[in-house]
Amino acid sequence: VTIYKPQNVTTFDMRDNKVNLNSADIASMVNVTYFALTTLRSGRFDSADVSAWRPMNFILCSMPAGYAGTFDSADVSAWRPANFYLYSMPAGYAGTFDSADVSDWRPTNFDLHSMPAGYAGTFNSADVSAWRPTTFYLYSMPAGYAGTFDSADVSAWRPTNFALHSMPAGYAGTFNSADVSAWRPTTFYLYSMPAGYAGTFDSAD
Repeated sequence: VTIYKPQNVTTFDMRDNKVNLNSADIASMVNVTYFALTTLRSGRFDSADVSAWRPMNFILCSMPAGYAGTFDSADVSAWRPANFYLYSMPAGYAGTFDSADVSDWRPTNFDLHSMPAGYAGTFNSADVSAWRPTTFYLYSMPAGYAGTFDSADVSAWRPTNFALHSMPAGYAGTFNSADVSAWRPTTFYLYSMPAGYAGTFDSAD
């Protein structure tokens, strides 16, 4: 397939286990607003290749064993996605996702979970206190992934769907029901947090 005017492409949605695709080959699609890449046969996706993009919707997930690449939040700090999904990438996929890099984002839906061993970063709730997500999922990150999630930082959030669970040893924070008493979530998951993570839940809250 040859795309003669890649700058005219605004939607790129590829979900096919017969396809090999590398991000370097589609880097010139700088006007993509909706991007979805899942369950390919093989390939490589590096965030450095698409740092000039400004997608509103970005989905990269569920790739097969052997799929390669690096996704670093520093490469995409200028993005302003409404919907961001990065999850279930295979062993060997690399990168660093630090919340400080994306503090200027204002996502409606944010989903970062089930990344492989060695994937690194720090997610601190203080960095994202200005966010107002409807859906926020952060869970099942690998050993060594660090950060602090304190409910006091997100008291102004009003999420419909919230999931924070199965984080690795050393992940820190405090979740106090008094901080989120104004929340009205439809789904709320907080469990399997590591030793030292503190929680206080009072029925009055």
